[in-house]
Amino acid sequence: MKKLLLIFFIVNSFFLLAQEKEQSSTYTEILNCTDSSKKVTLYNRLAHNYFHDGLFERSIHFFKKGLSLATELKDTSLMIGFNLSLVDAYDNLGAKTLEFEASFNGLRLSELRKDQTNMARFYRVLGQAYCSQKDNVKSIEYYT
Repeated sequence: MKKLLLIFFIVNSFFLLAQEKEQSSTYTEILNCTDSSKKVTLYNRLAHNYFHDGLFERSIHFFKKGLSLATELKDTSLMIGFNLSLVDAYDNLGAKTLEFEASFNGLRLSELRKDQTNMARFYRVLGQAYCSQKDNVKSIEYYT
């Protein structure tokens, strides 16, 4: 049993070191990148890595950086994607006000693009959020 635990910790340590190296490498790429389109992709990758590691505050930082750059590029598709990611990260932190803000921003952008798939996603998120706050009227409104 001790050998099994030791093997687990060794393998886990290597996995964590590999993740940290990837994150460090991606961050270095961001610092050296002059192409805004590539940089926004790198921000997204780095933010998702932190998100999957459970480091939601750090992921939010990089989702916001990506959103800011996507806004500069006027790429509404990327802006919608970053808002969806922010909704998930805020939800994991229990930051309901910020979750609502990202949801409404994403919904507004989705409506401008007439992107029914993402409109439905944001309506669902808002319906769930209002339901969790016991606001059944608003919840039903967004679910409908």
